[in-house]
Amino acid sequence: MDRYKILGRTNLDGTSSPASAVLYKVPLPTKFENTTGMTGPRTDATVLYTIISSIMVSNQGGAAETFSIAVRENDSSGPAAVDYIFKGTAIGANATIIISPGVTLPAVPSGTTSEDGADIHVTADSGIITFHAYGVEVTQ
Repeated sequence: MDRYKILGRTNLDGTSSPASAVLYKVPLPTKFENTTGMTGPRTDATVLYTIISSIMVSNQGGAAETFSIAVRENDSSGPAAVDYIFKGTAIGANATIIISPGVTLPAVPSGTTSEDGADIHVTADSGIITFHAYGVEVTQ
């Protein structure tokens, strides 16, 4: 059964220096790690890919600020220039921007042997900015 859900939310404080985080990462399709560090088959439905229907960006401060959003094929390194869908984008004081990207993220990117799934990486280049992602995890 596909899962419609809040995929992730984070509040970043970039007032003194840029702050960044992974907003959402597609779960791996065949493995999980429990609190004891053991690995094994997933006990829930296997997520094949995720569709990001909307991302909300909210500036919590009283001054205009900037933010960045990158979609990475895997999280083995920081975002590359090609990963950014928004880079240094301005957002007004106490404003909210609703983005409807319709981005599809695979659990394991094609052409890679990495076990790192695709993710959305967000940065508050300045100010205090809140990010929310909503969408559906398509399952097997």
